[in-house]
Amino acid sequence: MTFDDATLDQIRTFGERNMDPRSICIRLELNKVESRFFMLEFENPDSDIRHAWEQGKIDKQITVEDKLEGHVEAGGEGCGDAARALGYLQRKKMMDALKFNLFGV
Repeated sequence: MTFDDATLDQIRTFGERNMDPRSICIRLELNKVESRFFMLEFENPDSDIRHAWEQGKIDKQITVEDKLEGHVEAGGEGCGDAARALGYLQRKKMMDALKFNLFGV
């Protein structure tokens, strides 16, 4: 069983919204067999389904960081909070990469 490009695009959009795999199955209106296949593929870090979902998450992170950077550069009210949030996101990204490299989680 495979998913077409349109479905993978939908999964990418769901990844942007950080939807869990069960909710994605419901939104895609998958039957029981398709849902089981989807869940197994989602757990495989090298599957097309998982890549599409993770690409969506990365897309959202980039969008958020770009908006925060724009707000910091513009200055004005709230730019200090935006700078702190941006710093937090960047530190978290670095710590997550370090955890993955050291512990595989």
